[in-house]
Amino acid sequence: SLVFLAIAAGWTMPSDVVQISSMGATQTWMQSLVAGLRNPAQAMSTLDNKAGILGVTIIVTHLILAQWGRIYNDDFDSYHDFEHLPGRILMFIRIFLGLIMVAAAIQTKSSCTASSLNNFYTALSIVGTVWFQGLPLITWICSWAVPAYLRHPSIENYGAICQSASIILLAWLVTSHSTSFHKASRVKEQNKDGGDAFTDSLSSTSQRNATTFLSFGKSKIRLD
Repeated sequence: SLVFLAIAAGWTMPSDVVQISSMGATQTWMQSLVAGLRNPAQAMSTLDNKAGILGVTIIVTHLILAQWGRIYNDDFDSYHDFEHLPGRILMFIRIFLGLIMVAAAIQTKSSCTASSLNNFYTALSIVGTVWFQGLPLITWICSWAVPAYLRHPSIENYGAICQSASIILLAWLVTSHSTSFHKASRVKEQNKDGGDAFTDSLSSTSQRNATTFLSFGKSKIRLD
């Protein structure tokens, strides 16, 4: 979720390609959020902006919902049961984040100095909408169109297909050398050792952030 939001906000884009207006106190809520999401690692580490608070809230809320859901279903290997309250809350969160992602993409698209990126942010909005809204839509359809004994496996299977396809398309949009995003962004940069600076920074950020999480009880975490 955070990756979609950050890319929609212009993450990895040079400042001369995507220009976020800096108006201090006169910035709108969305402009402030987009500006923070352009550097998610810094936003998450300082928590002095809306993007950092949103990122931490997403992570903490998901951990709480995952543990809360186990009150209804103690099967450690199962996904959330989207028919109970924690599952419904998760669906509403996904819908809300999907709307934020589209708004961020529109905001970034309007700030682009390179017209070649317009199609990329349009495609990203579509792929991101499928990622965020696909599972709630599948859950809603299965709730009335699928028999109860087939409902849970149907949600799992169709949800996995929907989200896997979204991730594959996102990976292609971001890493394919033929896309306008890859040509304009810092994804193509290499570090001094010849490695990929983008993936190396993700790896190092993950390692640093891993030490900040506390392990509590028998937990299950689903990568939504």
